[in-house]
Order: sequence, then structure tokens, then C-alpha cells
Amino acid sequence: MLSVLFMLPVLLGMSMLANYANQPGPEAIDVPVKLTSGVLPEWKAFSARPTVVFFYHPHCPCTRATVRTWERLIATSSTQPKIFAYAYRPADVNDQWVESDLTDAIRKLGDVDVIADAGGDACRRFGVTTSGHLLVYGVNGELKFSGGITSARGHEGESQAGDAFIKQINLQSTAQTHWPVFGCAVVSEAEGV
Repeated sequence: MLSVLFMLPVLLGMSMLANYANQPGPEAIDVPVKLTSGVLPEWKAFSARPTVVFFYHPHCPCTRATVRTWERLIATSSTQPKIFAYAYRPADVNDQWVESDLTDAIRKLGDVDVIADAGGDACRRFGVTTSGHLLVYGVNGELKFSGGITSARGHEGESQAGDAFIKQINLQSTAQTHWPVFGCAVVSEAEGV
């Protein structure tokens, strides 16, 4: 009986951790279905490769799993996407705040422009609320993938979402898919640090 009493807090804690790990962030609302220079000023008209728009909190521990999963996936990629990575930055700090080992890892993913997203303006423009949210737009600028590529918070490895993501990068699918995102709130200073 005494051992059961000692184990109860451990079991309760493990249950709470599992629940947190499997709880996705809020669903994105009104994600633009067509990429234009009005939505993404840095974007240059139609190109022969897909465009990835990535939203992240530079200090989110969950997003590390997204980037490591992405590194493995991109190694199998036959196409080099153009990547715009929006790094959330609180409005009252300078751009240096977005520099982190996570931002360094993102820069190594390929043709990446890291853009400091002051106050989460770009996140709001794209209707995104959770760090680790990826949008893939096809060569015609149409939305093809929206969501995360991990199956839980901080969980690296294979997932159906990751498979769908790389198919869009490799131009092997025309179906539009939406996936849950497991990460910290991208516009909240209280999370991800």
C-alpha cells in the first residue's frame, strides 16, 4: 500500500507530461491559400520550385524536433525549396533576440531567409499561432501543406505529416493537406523560453 502511495505522484506526473506532449497548438485560421507578394513581400513571383514559409519561436524547445526532422527529410529531397523563416520577436527587443542555436540550424536547411517577425505581425497575417508551423506553396503559389511535421511535442522521427511535407517539396503530390502543430505559442513571450 505504501509503494502505491509513492508511485501515485509519479504516475500522475507522467500522465500530465504525456497529455502535454500530445496536445497540439490551436489550429491556424485563415491561412492564405494563394501566395502573392501582398501576403509575403519577400516572395518573387512564380518560381520553378516550391516555397516554404516557416514560423517559429527562436527559443522553443519543441521546435528543435521539427528542425531535426526537417534536416533528415530534406536529405531525401530532389528539389531545393525557397524557405522564408519567420522568427518571432517581441516588439520591445531588437533583432538580435532571434539569434539562437535553433536559428543557426534553420539557416543550414538550404536557401533560407530568416526574417525577424516583430510582435508576431507575419504570424497574424498568415493566421498562424504555433511555433513549428510550416506552409508549403507549390510552384503556382497555391497552398499545398499546412501544419507541423512531428507527431508530438519534441518528438523526432517519421510521421505521416513529414511524409506529406516531403512529397510536396519533391513535387510528388498535388493534394492539399493540413496537420496539427506541436509547439509553443509563437506569439507569447511566456512560452518557449
